[in-house]
Formats: sequence, C-alpha cells, structure tokens
Amino acid sequence: MLSENTQQTVIAAKVAAELYHAQEITRSLSISSKNLRVLAKRIGESAAGLAVLATFYDECSRESISLADLVSTMTVETANKAVREWRTSLFEEKLEKAYRVMEPDKVPQIVQQHIQGRPQREQQSRERIARFNRELNDLLTEMQKNIRSIAVIAVNSKIEAPRTGEHSPVLLDMAHNVEEMIKRILYHIDKALKFLST
Repeated sequence: MLSENTQQTVIAAKVAAELYHAQEITRSLSISSKNLRVLAKRIGESAAGLAVLATFYDECSRESISLADLVSTMTVETANKAVREWRTSLFEEKLEKAYRVMEPDKVPQIVQQHIQGRPQREQQSRERIARFNRELNDLLTEMQKNIRSIAVIAVNSKIEAPRTGEHSPVLLDMAHNVEEMIKRILYHIDKALKFLST
C-alpha cells in the first residue's frame, strides 16, 4: 500500500504540472480570442464570420480553463489524501510489528480491531485511486475534445481571413498562433494522460 500511495502522489503531481502548463497556454488562447473579436469588430462586415469564431474560441477556452481548474483541485486533494494514507500505512506497519511480539491476551482490543480492519482500508484506498484515475481521465479527455474543437475553428479562421482584404495577413498570423498554442496544449494534455496510464 505504501508504494501505491507514493506512486499516486507522484502521478498526481506530474499531471498537475502538465495541466498547469496547458492552463497557462489556454489563458493566452482566451486572450487571443478576445483580441480577434475586437479586431473583427473594427474591420466590420467582411470579418463578421471571424467575430463569431472568436466568440466560440473564447467559450471553448473558458470551458477548458474550468476543466483544468477542476483537475488541478482533484490532483491536489488526491496527493494530500495519498500522503495521509502513506503516513497511516507507516504507523500501521509499526503497530503490526509491535502486535507480533506481544502476547495475544495482552493486546488491547482497539489494536486488534485496527489491525483486522487494515485489508478493508487498503481495498478502499485502491478503489479511491481507481476512481480518481477514471474521473481524471474523463476530464482530460473532455478537455482534449474542447481543444480539438478550437483547432477546427482555427482552420475556419484561416478560411475566413482572406475575405478581410488588407487585414488578411494579421488575421492569418493570429490563426497560425492559435494553432501553435493548440499543439502545445494538446502536448501537455497527452503527457498528463500518459502519466495516468502508467
């Protein structure tokens, strides 16, 4: 049980680190979407399609940031719980060593009950770890889908940009930057998912 708790703490920390990076890039993506929306409004009618796309960018970015916040909270809570369980496991190991050298009729009942309940607590801990991994995997997969939706919008932005005439180069550059951010975000999410599968 000790190694499972240690492993879970390490995994939670690695996932949290990857999501921190993804979240920071997603915040930049959200700012880019706001800039695109402002620019599209300034350009006027020829950029109306881009204004709609920018709104969708922003919605997807905000949803991804919310998911990342939720995952970060989950990983911190899980890491803290794993550390508490690790400490309890250390205590239980010492208690069992003492129990083995004591005469059976002199062992306090509370100690006997605690030792007898250990397998059940370990099973509950394994179930918690499995549930955490499933929930985290689901959230990361949902975040991945959100970011991939933004990737589709980036392609549409490239299609819409030439319709804006002289503003086309700036808008194409913005779409290219969005695509680069998306690649980096997906890289961090993929890494987090790989940590979970180990």
